[in-house]
Amino acid sequence: MQMTTPIALLDQLPKRIPVSQDDGMACIAVQSHDDVVQTVQLANQTQTPVSLSPYPANLGAVLLDFQKLNQVIRHRPEEFLITVETGITLEKLAQRLEPFNQRFPFVYNPSRTMLQVLAEETPSLAGTRYGRLKQFVTGIHAVTGDGEPIHYGGEVVKNVTGYDMCKLFVGSQHRFGLLTQVTLKLDPVPEASRAFLFHIEDLQPAMELLHKLKRLLPHPEMLALFRTKKTFGWQILLTLSGYKQSVQIESDRVHDATSHLNSDLQELFLAPKALEQWVQRLDWLSPEEPHALVIQVMLPEKVWMDFPYRFMGLPWMKSADVLMPLNTQQLMLRWISVNIPSDYDLLFFKAQVEAMGGFARIRRAPIPSPVDAVAFNRQPNPVLRRWESRLRQAYNPNGILPEYSPWILPTQGGGGQ
Repeated sequence: MQMTTPIALLDQLPKRIPVSQDDGMACIAVQSHDDVVQTVQLANQTQTPVSLSPYPANLGAVLLDFQKLNQVIRHRPEEFLITVETGITLEKLAQRLEPFNQRFPFVYNPSRTMLQVLAEETPSLAGTRYGRLKQFVTGIHAVTGDGEPIHYGGEVVKNVTGYDMCKLFVGSQHRFGLLTQVTLKLDPVPEASRAFLFHIEDLQPAMELLHKLKRLLPHPEMLALFRTKKTFGWQILLTLSGYKQSVQIESDRVHDATSHLNSDLQELFLAPKALEQWVQRLDWLSPEEPHALVIQVMLPEKVWMDFPYRFMGLPWMKSADVLMPLNTQQLMLRWISVNIPSDYDLLFFKAQVEAMGGFARIRRAPIPSPVDAVAFNRQPNPVLRRWESRLRQAYNPNGILPEYSPWILPTQGGGGQ
């Protein structure tokens, strides 16, 4: 459809909905589910695309700001369930749950909103124990691309027939609808917890320690190997939680198993804020951390641990930040400087990852790039392609919502950087 400038939409928008400017885009601060419904309906009438991020954005799009859509709708402590608006930050959610000794178990940057976490479904540092984020979402309220309010799931999940539409919207990057409310499963706050940080200079001993900790600790809350340009060498972040006695036993095992290693073992449990700072630093898509290139790799479990040995020796990988959260089968790479791999390197990398049975996605944002936007993953089979086309026709018939992912790949004929 032919998109227009947002003037017509802004003229028809109710005066109660604030409008400002963000990076040259009109920014609409929605304050309720009804505001989102009305705004998207007007966007359809005026043929104006909407976006939730200025990077990237369609020409003439308006930006929707969910920051004021941040209330707790209902909390059922006895059922370990909570329904919240998706503009709520994880920090505010944690503060609300603290008096009830409950928590949302996934670990992300506290300044992140629930909408950001659910839309991207980036790997949680605590994914080791709790599995996929989708499994903790039992109900959603959303607004489709043609402005229709929809509701799937709820607070009780029993014998469900048909498709689980909640899981479709989590991780969909707003392609089928805008999430306004979600119902989440909660966990009790553990009786005790400890956090350890290991500093290892070289990759080989770091991988050996990671293997050892994986064998030693069957269910750590968090276990991740990473390297950033702000640190020296490799680090392993480990957290243990549970009953006080079991945490003490596992902590003693960690000390005994690592006492002979040439590594700097730092325990963070005396300074809780230190752990939070590391979590913020490992927020791979943080808008406060400008980056030129991000790659997300998904690999089968049997080859996931082999990835560093195969690729870290490449010249253009030496300048990359690396994050490997254990048991997620995901690996995140990031280049903050301009020293990034060429388009040829990326195509080679893509082919190698697919040869290992995995796939990868690449994203050049928020720094604009002239490279053509072509999906950086395996071509979906015809059945999946038809299903996605049908879903877009059903949920985004006029193309008001972003019909592309911000993850892109250079074309075969693209030039190097």
